[in-house]
Amino acid sequence: LQQVQSSMEVKGGLIATANISDSKVLTVTFTLANVLSGQPVDLTTDDDAVVIIEYRDATQRMAITNWEVAWLGATNNNNLLETGEMAEISVPIDGNGITLGPNVSFVIEVKPPTGAVLNLQRTTPAWLEAVNDLQ
Repeated sequence: LQQVQSSMEVKGGLIATANISDSKVLTVTFTLANVLSGQPVDLTTDDDAVVIIEYRDATQRMAITNWEVAWLGATNNNNLLETGEMAEISVPIDGNGITLGPNVSFVIEVKPPTGAVLNLQRTTPAWLEAVNDLQ
C-alpha cells in the first residue's frame, strides 16, 4: 500500500518566473507538504538527493538534478519533509537547456524513493509575465 499512496502534496500553486524579453520560463517553484500521517521524505539535494525531479513536454524530457529546497515555517533542519513541515522547491528550467515558452503543456514529476510519483501538469500562459501563477 505504501507504493500507491503519495507522501507529499502541493500546497498552493505552481509559480513560473520568466524572462519576458525572451519569452522563456526560468524557474518553476512550488510548495510541498507531507500528507497527514505520511512517511517522511528526504529532500536532501545535490549528489546525495534521493528524490528525483523530472521535466517533460511534447518535445523534451530531462531529469533535473540542480533543484533547490527552502524550508518554510517550523522545521527541525534534518532535510526530512515531515508532518507539519513545508518545503519550497525551485526547479531551474532555462539553466538546464530546456526551452519552455508560452502556451506549452508540461509535467514536472517529483519521484520519492517510496510512495507514489507526484505529477504536476500545467500549461504556460499565452503571454509570459515576470511571475506567472500556473493554474
